[in-house]
Amino acid sequence: MPSARQSFVVHATPTELRSVIVEFGRYPEFLPAMEEATVLRSLPDSPSEWTVAFSLNLIRRVAYTLRLWEDARTTNDGSIVIRWSLVEGALFKANEGSWTLTPMLAPDGAIWTTAAYQIDVELDVFLPRPLLSSLTGSNLPLALAAFKDRAERRIARVGL
Repeated sequence: MPSARQSFVVHATPTELRSVIVEFGRYPEFLPAMEEATVLRSLPDSPSEWTVAFSLNLIRRVAYTLRLWEDARTTNDGSIVIRWSLVEGALFKANEGSWTLTPMLAPDGAIWTTAAYQIDVELDVFLPRPLLSSLTGSNLPLALAAFKDRAERRIARVGL
């Protein structure tokens, strides 16, 4: 099962980064490969569980649906954990992963975030290793940088 893990520091609080992550419908505004992201289901009494249909244009159009949820277990360090698993999608047999947003104290005393992203996928089709490496080696870092940039720009606009 191909997998990728990456961590990076975001100059925003975990709650501020979380708000960018869960605004699924806005993904096409800042993720270049994302054509559409539609929330199919969210529970009104639980603002931390969603079913979302995504459409990406990588080498070809890829459509899939994920169930995402905020892990309700308390963490000792105040982390926010958002997990997902595949509901359906023609390209994937499995797509599971998580964001772990851990608060950290910045040099100036502000609260920043160490964001850890992990994804494990099992493909339903054969992809040559160089193509798979391209997807995880270049597209994933660009997407994660876009989340970081979006959260930090939002903070800059607010003037914090």
